[in-house]
Amino acid sequence: GERWPRWLRPMMSARFYTPCKTHPDSRRGGVRAMFCLDCADVAGALCSLCADQGHRGHHVIRVRRSTYSSVLIVADVRGLLDVDGVQTYVINGARVVFLRERGPQQRHARSAWSFVNQCGCGRGLLEAFRFCSLSCKFPGCRHDGNASSSPPSPPRNAADQASTPPPPPQPAHRRKGIPHRAPFGNLAV
Repeated sequence: GERWPRWLRPMMSARFYTPCKTHPDSRRGGVRAMFCLDCADVAGALCSLCADQGHRGHHVIRVRRSTYSSVLIVADVRGLLDVDGVQTYVINGARVVFLRERGPQQRHARSAWSFVNQCGCGRGLLEAFRFCSLSCKFPGCRHDGNASSSPPSPPRNAADQASTPPPPPQPAHRRKGIPHRAPFGNLAV
């Protein structure tokens, strides 16, 4: 199976975007959104004040938030963590990966995305990707305490799922092709 850095498992179990117990009333600190890679085993999630005070000179990264989920900016972990095969998203101009599995999403009839692969957790993926998050790529690091060393389940391809036929496609309701304006008729000027 794939190996991961020693700080990844503590990062998966850390609770981000919760109040800091040391700096609960601080304007600048207060919310734990930082993580020290050097002190991962003991520090956990940090607020910005805790990171400044006790981790100066350490490798500290910020964990961002997207749709109530924790994400890492790919550039922040480049060279530290292999994110190949993990689906990336662009959020506020930065390419990010989700830290934890996201689970299956609802299928919308008018979805612009056509998913080719499926992650082990059931989430649809675009063709170039095999995992929806870091926890799906490194299942031994999951935050739920599952420290199994079994290799990740292979991604399920849409063609491999012959046992459950896909629902018939629903026609998309297209907008009118030519805009129709109110007639100018008897316009007196």
